[in-house]
Amino acid sequence: MTGRMTVKTYNSTVTSCLLCHSSNTAEVTSLRASDICRLYRRHFDIDPSSLLSAGTIYLRKCLACGLICFDPPDTGNSEFYDRIQRNNSYYMESKHEYHVALAQIREGDNVLEVGAGSGNFAKLLKNNQYTGLELSSKAVKAANDGRIILQSIQNHAISHPEAYDVVCLFQVLEHITDPRQFLEDCIRCIKTGGKLIIALPSSDSIMGTLINFPLDMPPHHVTRWPDSVLRNMGKLLPLQLLLLQHEPLPPRQIRFIRRSGAIARIYKLFNRPMPLIDFSLFKKCSTSIAVLASLVGLPAVSTDSGVHVTAVYRKG
Repeated sequence: MTGRMTVKTYNSTVTSCLLCHSSNTAEVTSLRASDICRLYRRHFDIDPSSLLSAGTIYLRKCLACGLICFDPPDTGNSEFYDRIQRNNSYYMESKHEYHVALAQIREGDNVLEVGAGSGNFAKLLKNNQYTGLELSSKAVKAANDGRIILQSIQNHAISHPEAYDVVCLFQVLEHITDPRQFLEDCIRCIKTGGKLIIALPSSDSIMGTLINFPLDMPPHHVTRWPDSVLRNMGKLLPLQLLLLQHEPLPPRQIRFIRRSGAIARIYKLFNRPMPLIDFSLFKKCSTSIAVLASLVGLPAVSTDSGVHVTAVYRKG
């Protein structure tokens, strides 16, 4: 796998927060790029080494706004995402956030979806004007929907200022290396009083404790979002929070969350820190114990919500 994505680039200063640009950040942990590549090879048969620009990757938390960022925030190119998307569960036809969004969209609203993928949300909008933006030519082709176009939000915002009643971002923001500029471009497309709908993984969920989960690391995810950051977005941008809602626990995630919760409890029991990557014998043993616990249905953690959260804002 060679080269970087050239369709669109957002530059950022990795020594400062990617959202509020504060330099008041603290190092949470560090990872070896070689270990991240080992995980991608194990789980997806992908070697992303050419996409990672440093031998050591740091995870930093902004002490001003709370956003958690990888440094450097290296993202995948089109080939990387094409390989990841071969996983049948990557673009799910039905997501809880789709239904949250539909409840916020009125008939006749002009809707923009940024990161439209293969068009699953577009299929639900039959009585609305709709435009989808996507950076993967293969995804646009797979969608086979003339409303989904190959264009960046950066360019679209220039030609479509205040054109939309609703702008939706489903599992997109955590991939962006300059989320502040990206959000400003999205907001530029929204009419005053219109809505911005953001759905992403919540780092306050079980996602915040997962070990050896490469999809929550570069070059896939480059930021992690606690609920507090979403609640306080109005301090940084002209947005008023209307709704913050976690998805109910999907049945397909019950065993996964029980297993992950059991692993977290085992680490806590032995007073071991929760690393992002761990190839030790302790981790292997903990996983085996957790698998047995999940199979017999032991309630290792509260299972009332899944990993995703949806935030709805009104543009002020």
